[in-house]
Amino acid sequence: MIEAETALLEAVRDTLRTKLKLNESQCDVELDDETVPAISSAKHFSVSSAGLVAGKHHARSGGAIDLLLSVRVVVYHRMGDVPRDRRRSVLLERTRGLNADLTAVMDAIDFRYEPMNLATSNISTLGSREGFLEPLKFDSADTKPQPVFKDPYDAASSTAKGDPTLAIRRGVKFSGARFVMTRRQQA
Repeated sequence: MIEAETALLEAVRDTLRTKLKLNESQCDVELDDETVPAISSAKHFSVSSAGLVAGKHHARSGGAIDLLLSVRVVVYHRMGDVPRDRRRSVLLERTRGLNADLTAVMDAIDFRYEPMNLATSNISTLGSREGFLEPLKFDSADTKPQPVFKDPYDAASSTAKGDPTLAIRRGVKFSGARFVMTRRQQA
């Protein structure tokens, strides 16, 4: 039931949009490719899959399907062109904002059942005792903010002088969302 992963990603995205009052250009499901979407605003929240493994009750030959899903949320803050002698003060200010946004993400997702209930309601084939039974739990955060550099092959930026840093990013991983359903018989 891999559809559970898609439902969970959409539910986390929708929860962040609602709780943090973000619009579509500020928060979406993305590839975790460490790039800032070109159409994003000054800050962007990227939701992506961080893994899917069989749970301890998963029965491969019949019975229960038990999956543990993980989600990663990366927050990007654009830097703009910053003179070399002012990078530290700008980086410190952006890091404060980045960490505040990550705290808000953790408050919205960590041990919250709202995203789980939303994800379960988005899967129409479930019975009354199936779906997400355990919430996402904070797992880890990136050790430090990382710079995101302009693409050297981007024709628009290849002739530009100045700071190659486009943004800074930091991610947080949530794990342990347990999804359970009974195995359906093939007709």
